[in-house]
Amino acid sequence: GLGMGMAMMPVFTAGLGAIPQELTSRGSAMLNVTMQIFGSFGTAIFATVVDQRQKFHFAVMAQTVTPDSVTTVSTLSTIQQAFTHGGLSLENARHAAILSLYQLTQLRASVQAFDDAFVISGLVLLVGIIPALLLPSGRPARRGRIGPTA
Repeated sequence: GLGMGMAMMPVFTAGLGAIPQELTSRGSAMLNVTMQIFGSFGTAIFATVVDQRQKFHFAVMAQTVTPDSVTTVSTLSTIQQAFTHGGLSLENARHAAILSLYQLTQLRASVQAFDDAFVISGLVLLVGIIPALLLPSGRPARRGRIGPTA
């Protein structure tokens, strides 16, 4: 989004400014290809982290959402009552309540997975800022410039 746009323009400018002018078109193409490839890798890694963490969080929650749990029984009872007031039979309301509890657990696991993924991406960003701060500042001298020199 916005951050990508704000970050890429200075990178493109610095990268293209450091190569000879006759190679600018090739350099631009390489920068675009690199941006697309690493953007795809980043998306795939982010999706994998979310998927794995969602499975982990669901497995942890499934250990506590059991028929022995007072909270689970209370929640199922409340949901089942809501379905019976909505017109379902007792048996259908019980099945709908179990399904709803399963969906709520999946939703909560998904939210926690996205939380984890954003924390991980934030840590990666912090690690990436350190080398960025160590980059030399100032405009590099342009090599291969065509035209008169003073």
